[in-house]
Parts: sequence; structure tokens; C-alpha cells
Amino acid sequence: MKRAIILLIINGLFLTNYAQQPEWEVYIGLSNRNEAPNDLIEYYDGGYYIEGAHWTNQPSIGWNVKTNINGSILWQRTLTYSSNAINGWHVRIDTEGNRYIGGLFVNNDQAWPFVAKFNACGEKVWCKTLTKQAYLHGWVTGMVINKNNEIIVSLNYSTAQLIDRVFLTGFNADGDVLWQNVYASLSNYPLLRGPVIYSMIEHNNEYYLSGYCYWPYPNNPSHVFLRLFFIGIDSRFKEKWILPFAPLDAIHGKAYYTIPVDDTVLMGVGERWLPGVEKVSILMFFDINGQELGYKQILNNAIGPSFDLNIITTAARINDSLFLSPVYLGIYPQTYFGEIVYDIAGNVYNYTMKGHYAGNSKMTKTYDNKYVIGIPVKINSTYSSIYLYKIDHNLQSVPVDTTPRVYDSLCPHPIQSGTIDMSDCMVWVGTEDIPTPDKYYASIKTIPIAVYPNPARDNVTFAFENTEHHKNIALKCYNLLGMQQYEAHIAKGQKESTTNVSHWPAGMYVTVIYSEGRPVGRVKFVVAR
Repeated sequence: MKRAIILLIINGLFLTNYAQQPEWEVYIGLSNRNEAPNDLIEYYDGGYYIEGAHWTNQPSIGWNVKTNINGSILWQRTLTYSSNAINGWHVRIDTEGNRYIGGLFVNNDQAWPFVAKFNACGEKVWCKTLTKQAYLHGWVTGMVINKNNEIIVSLNYSTAQLIDRVFLTGFNADGDVLWQNVYASLSNYPLLRGPVIYSMIEHNNEYYLSGYCYWPYPNNPSHVFLRLFFIGIDSRFKEKWILPFAPLDAIHGKAYYTIPVDDTVLMGVGERWLPGVEKVSILMFFDINGQELGYKQILNNAIGPSFDLNIITTAARINDSLFLSPVYLGIYPQTYFGEIVYDIAGNVYNYTMKGHYAGNSKMTKTYDNKYVIGIPVKINSTYSSIYLYKIDHNLQSVPVDTTPRVYDSLCPHPIQSGTIDMSDCMVWVGTEDIPTPDKYYASIKTIPIAVYPNPARDNVTFAFENTEHHKNIALKCYNLLGMQQYEAHIAKGQKESTTNVSHWPAGMYVTVIYSEGRPVGRVKFVVAR
């Protein structure tokens, strides 16, 4: 028999949580609104951050909610932008508590991707919109902050006729667009159609994208059909491979997420479409070189005889052999939500069914190896709110945490609820002239030096670029006989250094700057008398 539905249906939610249970579950919503989570992360202070949206009639409005460790709201911010819609779809946080949001805003019936930075107090620092000529729509599909503190976003762009491009764009923490590269391009794959990306992960300093595409039937390149789809990208952001999964099998569906099985094997999760109304979860295995290793299905009858649908869109590891996912379960014509525990062979060890499905769920694994899940649920026939709950690996609700905590400690003052004006997201950044990763990383291998005044009599100043990308930097000045006249340590990120040369012998000098003992820049100047 199916598990008992434990969803609590309530009427009229305001901005608070209702009916706190001994177990960890809350409802988050506004009066007479629909709400949904677009992303969910654990914050540095043990609380949770929901990058969400609310609406009465479309379009929806960006809505950010910060909770404590038990889901109680600490503050909330609504993103505003004239009469246009603006939504954050992905959020990441750095070690200093800065928050980065990627999403899209709608302007004059066109949608454009934006990336924004908010400091530890939730105040907007910068916002950039990425445009591309001849494209009518674009959106952020994934976000990673890598070990170099670069913000990497995956993007889809489209034209009115053909969706044909996937991009990665790199930002620094100051909002500068560093580089952009194209993947799954028509020039390299002329038979590929309509690649769409849902998520991006980083694994061992490489990147893996999951989604779907349209790929030709065998022996009939003019006829394309829906394929689960992955892209592998190396540490310098070169495309390693594309993978329309199982192209010789009749597998139609979508890939939503990828999770590492070990250092060399990855598991994609998604849905497979079977004849009629039946859909099943599919586990797809491939290695870091893009070689298919097979797949397993989580069949509906492995869960229960009445089910005709089960779909997982994300996954978290429990241990070396088991995984946990939110799951959508169908008993035609109804769809419910819950969780499922399974292994890589598709065996089901446990599941729950909680209530009626009303939208996509988001999940984050917590510091104490628990799982917080947010999903929109109907509170009446008109509106939905976010049901936020925490479970363990046995799919049991966990008790509330009574440990006293300090929240938002990286902000020097209490954070207030309110609105954030996003109008300056109309800082358009044309991407046609942005360098490729190859050109960008080649440019930062050196440290260009300028010197002034030249000739110099008293003080001379050396100005640097790119020092933030180097370490163990030393500046040395030599006369024309190769004898060292001066040496200084240059800090990472330092822009200039000044020294007095009034006591130096007149003549020409060569200044060399070293990084890790390797010369990376030089300049000549004259000391005059």
C-alpha cells in the first residue's frame, strides 16, 4: 500500500512559518501568492537560503528568503525591476559570505541572463546582463565558484528559429567578465539541435553539464528526436566531449543532474519516457572521458504496483553505495512528491510519498549529513507555498535544533527584510568581444610593468597588472652589467611599488618581476642626474 500522505493543508499563509512540529518542517509563503524555490543552499552560519519566486499572475518576481537552522525566517528580500520580471535561478556563496545569483529578467518580451553579487549583508554590489547579437532569449542554467574564486555560469541562448548554443562565462568577484566559450556548437556538430542545460557541477577541477538535446535517428539525419545530454569541459574550459546518451537505443528523456560515483565515473540522473503515460527514473553512467558505461532504470513496479511515474531531478550521496533523491510519484492522473533511497543498480531501499506535486523540488545536504528539501505545495485551490523540511537518510523527519546560534555574523548590523532594486541590471555586457579562456589565461600568465617618471631622479614608481593571479612575487632591478641594484617583495594583488633612486648611479636599468622564481615581466628605465 502507498504511504500515508502527511501533507498539512492550511489556508492563508502570511510571511512566517506555521504549525512548527516537533519534527523539522515549516511552510513559507506570502498571503494570496504562489511561491516556489528555484535554488536552496546551506548558509555559512548553519541557516538556509532559498532563491525563490512568488506571483499571483505571471510574470513571477524574485524572492529571497533566509532562515535559521530550523527553517524560521530571519529575513526576506524581493527583487524589483520596473514592471518587468526578474528571477534568480541559481545561488552560490563564497568564503566571505558574499552571495552570487544567476537568473534571467524579461524586458520587452525578451529574456536575458543576469549575474549579480550581494555582500554578506544582502546588499547588491553589482549586477551584469549578458547580451548576444541575433539572440532573443538567454538564461543562466548553472553556477559554480571554483578554487580560483571565479564565478562560472553556464548559459543557454536561443533565436526565434533554433536553440543552438551553450556557453560558459567566467566572472571575477568584482563583476568583470573574464572570458566566454561556446560548447556543442553547430559548427562542430551540424546535426545537433536544441541543446538545453539544466545543471552544472565541478568535479576534480573539471565541469559537467546535464540536460537534453535533439539528435538524429540512426541512418536518418534529417529526423531528430529527444536525447538525454551531457557535456564534459576540462579545467581550462575546453570542450572535452558531448554525449547524447545511448544514441543507438530508444531512450527518450531528459537528464537533470550529474553526481560523481568516484574519481573517474559519473552518474547522471533524469527521466526516461516510455510508451503511454509511463515515465521512469534513469541512472546513466559514463566516465570523465565521455565513454558510456551503461544505465539502470528505477522501474515503477520496484516502488509499488500502482505507480506509473517516478522521476528524480537531483541526487545526494548517503554512503559509498546508496543515494537519496526527492522523487515525483505518479498514480495516474495524480502526481505526488516524496523521497527515495536507491543504489546504482536501480534497487529501491526506501521511499516516502508526502503529498500532491505542485512544482519542482530543491535539496541541499547539510553539515550534519541530513537533507533539507523545499517544494511548492498547494495550500488551497488557488495558491501554493514552499514546504521546507529536513530528513535523515532513513527518510525520517529530524527534531528541531535547540543549540543557540548567531546568524549573519559576517554582517556588522542586523539584516532587514525589504526590497532590492535591480534596475541597474540593465548594465549591458556585449559578449562578442569577450576573449576565449585560452586568450584570457594566456594574458594573465605575465605581469605587465609600467614605470614612471622615466627618466627618474628621485622616486620611481612601478605599476603592475595581474599580480592577483600570481604568488611569491619579487621585483629586481639590474644595471647593464647584470648586477642587482634593488629587490622588493610584491604582494598578491598589489598594483604599484615606489622606491627612491636618488643615490643610484646614473644610467639605464632593467626591472624584472618574478613569480615563483620565473620571470613574467620586465621594463627598462633611466636614472638621470
